[in-house]
Amino acid sequence: MGFILKRLINSIFLSFGIAIVVFLLLRILPSVSFSDIYLNPRLSEEMIRRIKSAYGLDEPISIQFLNWLKEIITGNLGFSFIYRKPVINCIMESLSSTLTIGIPALVFSFGVGILIGIQSARNRGKLIDRITTSSLLVLYSIPSFWLGIILILLFSYTFRLFPPSGLHSFNFNELNFFEKIFDLLRHIFLPALTLGTPPMAAIARFTRNTMLKVLSQTYIKTAIAKGLDQKTIFYRHILPNALLPVITLFWALSSNFLCRFNSD
Repeated sequence: MGFILKRLINSIFLSFGIAIVVFLLLRILPSVSFSDIYLNPRLSEEMIRRIKSAYGLDEPISIQFLNWLKEIITGNLGFSFIYRKPVINCIMESLSSTLTIGIPALVFSFGVGILIGIQSARNRGKLIDRITTSSLLVLYSIPSFWLGIILILLFSYTFRLFPPSGLHSFNFNELNFFEKIFDLLRHIFLPALTLGTPPMAAIARFTRNTMLKVLSQTYIKTAIAKGLDQKTIFYRHILPNALLPVITLFWALSSNFLCRFNSD
């Protein structure tokens, strides 16, 4: 419990530090002015001054940061000058697509990656291990956009198994509950597979290396020397210790994984 609390406190300070750096960089680095990017060039200087004053952009940087931090804590993420609406609305509009495709892709990448990594480690040095390792390297190196095009050409236009685009069919509202679930699964299969395949390969290799590291530990050799059953050694000693770094990796990558998809 103390370890979790310590990591939580460290995360808070780290997030606060990142917020300060990003906020200052956006205002210190030389760039095009606010009025040139967001405002109509026909506006008068007086009108631009009033708009900046309304949003507190004429205040000192320190005051701007404190005001921004206060609004963030209270849940006000501000107004988007690009989309002309509150930022929270922009996030909520894309959140459903992010969760619908990002979570299945995340589950696929870790679920399949862990299973492949475990089997590869258990068959270390065999032909199947060499084939698996080489295949994972290829899958990890494939760009997602290229993999997506290949999957669309293969499964959408050649075999016509999955739709090439969209999150649901045109008659989605006319379907019953189970037909809607099936229709949604058909539409998100290819995007989730495309998004989850490269991370799956990386996670499989990471799991394999972790398993091999655990297998070389002294307590595993001692358990083997005592004559313990292989299943007991694997499920009680090897697997729990090998999955600890993988679980840590899951929490570290899950937010980045979903945020990257959301930005794409």
